[in-house]
Amino acid sequence: MAPFGGARNFEWKRGIDKTTFGINISSEPYIIKVKDERDSSSSREIAILLMDTQGLFDQQTTQRQNAVIYSLSALCSSVSIYNVIEDIDETGLEQIKFFSGYANMVGSEKSSEEGEDVTTSDKLIFLIRNFDNEDQFGYGYHGMNMKPQGKENLYEKIFDTNQDQKCPLENKFVRKNFLESYSEVGIYILPDPGKTFRANDQGEPDADFKENMTAFVEFINSSHLVTKQIGNHEVTGLEFRKYIREWAELCKDAEKHFPKVQTILESTTIIRNTLVLNTSFSYFGLEIGKFIQNHPYGVQEDDLRKLRKTLEKKALKLFNDMAKFGNESTQQRFRTMLIEHFEKNFQGNLQMNLLNSEKARINKQFMEQKDKV
Repeated sequence: MAPFGGARNFEWKRGIDKTTFGINISSEPYIIKVKDERDSSSSREIAILLMDTQGLFDQQTTQRQNAVIYSLSALCSSVSIYNVIEDIDETGLEQIKFFSGYANMVGSEKSSEEGEDVTTSDKLIFLIRNFDNEDQFGYGYHGMNMKPQGKENLYEKIFDTNQDQKCPLENKFVRKNFLESYSEVGIYILPDPGKTFRANDQGEPDADFKENMTAFVEFINSSHLVTKQIGNHEVTGLEFRKYIREWAELCKDAEKHFPKVQTILESTTIIRNTLVLNTSFSYFGLEIGKFIQNHPYGVQEDDLRKLRKTLEKKALKLFNDMAKFGNESTQQRFRTMLIEHFEKNFQGNLQMNLLNSEKARINKQFMEQKDKV
């Protein structure tokens, strides 16, 4: 929905009946320029895609479907905004914590199967609407060491269990694991949009809701946009399209066979390691191809084999540095495939080098005979 009227990106309506089914993603990206973190003197373009998912925990959706919808949305998102009304209750936290365990695997540097701590660059913001305790907490963003001026911090009230000696151990465990699933968790509080807006599709929200909603959008744009990463790798547009197509294929026959969370993880692992394999192999192929091109008369086979050993070592290091997704056996399988690609490519370049050497020999003989004549 465009702010307070205008064109709509996604369908919506008032009432308790569901409007959004599954996951909807905007068909056109918003392209913006941001400062390049690698070079502060320059900028780069990033694409923003908006996504709308159906609400969780309704009577028509099974627990398994809820898990997959939440997991898929985590796979696609770098910033998730979770809508709640009035407050964040304990049941909601437990349910989200259950599904958020998958977010650990999505953006991790180490597979959870290895027993390592896992992290993700993704952010989660609870957007609380119709909040009644504005006098105590205040509208706006509440996070770690950040809150509206002159108000209490709702984030600390909910998530900082050290300040609450009466908080049960089970609840502390839920919060600890929940916070470890994301690089940042925060809360943004909005007021009630007003009776007129809630009663009429054409009604205008109250002025304070407009003001706070505008501030929320500006807050997201200015300080909370991060690029999507999978396995500690920033996902490009082409890679993202490949991921989406693969995940969509898994969900094609959702009525008869809704994909298991493990199936989605396996698919993502294969895609990610395939991309890393292709990147590493491209480096090897381009470098050895460039060498052959720069030596049109051929080189000694021993020299070419030494180059192969050097490039293979560098390409494998590139693979190992990037292949942080999946367990060691999966990575080893792709590492073996990469080495097989090296061998096949080298044999082709070895034949090319022999042909170049043979052409050089024939040309030399021709020139010697010509000089004699």
